[in-house]
Amino acid sequence: MSINARPQPGSTISHSISPVSPISSFLSIQAEQIAAEAALQKMMKKSLSQIQAEEEAIASLERFYRMTSLFASGERFIITRGH
Repeated sequence: MSINARPQPGSTISHSISPVSPISSFLSIQAEQIAAEAALQKMMKKSLSQIQAEEEAIASLERFYRMTSLFASGERFIITRGH
């Protein structure tokens, strides 16, 4: 049957859908949880002064972009903390 052809009455069309293995799904969830835990542990090791310095740097970037962006240009910016 070609792509544009319609199926004949009484014929069936089979679709091949490969099921996700429960083991691979579990392993991917487990890997995500391990990565999230590692990121949390890394963040917990930072000193208060380092966190405050990062917050001030983010605020400074936001102020700079607001001051230098063209009014009503439609330009948008998002500053996020890296991992």
